[in-house]
Amino acid sequence: MDNLNPTNAEPDREPISGRERVILALNCGSSSLKFGVYRVTPDHVQRLFSGEAQALGSQDGRFDAIDAHQQPLVGQSVPMITTKHALHEIERLLEQTRLGPLDGIGHRVVHGGPALRQPSLINTQVLEQLQQVTDFAPLHSPMALSLIEETSR
Repeated sequence: MDNLNPTNAEPDREPISGRERVILALNCGSSSLKFGVYRVTPDHVQRLFSGEAQALGSQDGRFDAIDAHQQPLVGQSVPMITTKHALHEIERLLEQTRLGPLDGIGHRVVHGGPALRQPSLINTQVLEQLQQVTDFAPLHSPMALSLIEETSR
């Protein structure tokens, strides 16, 4: 998953301001994975494409994506779709759109517990804190942690 590995990210420092970045946002639910790819500048956020893998792990699975003008990029039935398969489809869309490497990946986590109440750079300490509070959102947190690990490889 080379296109899903942010090459310009600086995990130990704040993002460099003043330059354009391409960011993948992921929102993993208990049975779906929503995503968006955005071009971010200091003044503007532009959605380039977005979509959803629905009914993960069921015979009714689907993968759909639209561009910034709401035009379909892909819409297909994918029985037994997994988050890993959905990530491969997102990677394929990144290759087709020739956006180049991602600058970062953002993950929506339902509940970070009492210690994580604002956006955080994901590091070992943050992962440990998220693992300790999975009981706050038992249907969502394990899926989100799995997705974080998958996209960190």
